[in-house]
Amino acid sequence: MNEISVHILTTDGPVAIQRISEEDPIVSSVICLDGRAQALPISPAYEAFIRSPIGIIEKMTGHPAYRMDVSARIDEGRSWQLAACIAHAAALQKSGWQGRIYATGEVDNDLAVRPVEQIPLKLAALQAALNDGVDGSGNAMVLVPKDDQSLPDEINGIPVHAVGTVSEALALAGLSWPVRTELHSVTKPKANRGRGLAILLSAALVAALV
Repeated sequence: MNEISVHILTTDGPVAIQRISEEDPIVSSVICLDGRAQALPISPAYEAFIRSPIGIIEKMTGHPAYRMDVSARIDEGRSWQLAACIAHAAALQKSGWQGRIYATGEVDNDLAVRPVEQIPLKLAALQAALNDGVDGSGNAMVLVPKDDQSLPDEINGIPVHAVGTVSEALALAGLSWPVRTELHSVTKPKANRGRGLAILLSAALVAALV
């Protein structure tokens, strides 16, 4: 089991991504609150983030529908996307790195991490949560988009890293971008050529018998 825990930075404090589970491909992806039968209003945005051709997670995993449980409400914006992307990657592969990741950032179709608003407030909320007793022991890192604004080097001893791409963020956690759709795009043409060759051989055999 992977020992990376991922948290979304918000202005109200860090929100833990508790679990990611595959769902039936015919249903829409949802974000639920703390394991309850309650889909959060931001679920349609999560569905768009997951499912191809708009979303990127299906391109990573080969699966189009998920349920993501979080410890507190997330109601708007796109700044949860970087943390969600890392959590999906961590669910697929093992990493030699173990610890907690606090992340904020929008992810675009080119896997670039775009700037988001209120990063200083989110870092202040993280610091307040750590001061109030949120577990700050062990390995941890904070991941934020590269931007012109000045950022602290650390929050309560936790290093702050500015990243420009998803690959940079994953590499810091010992993960990689496991794109699986490339395999399908390579194998499908071969199958078509094989069927075409079989049809031609059959036609030639019939002609010879006649």
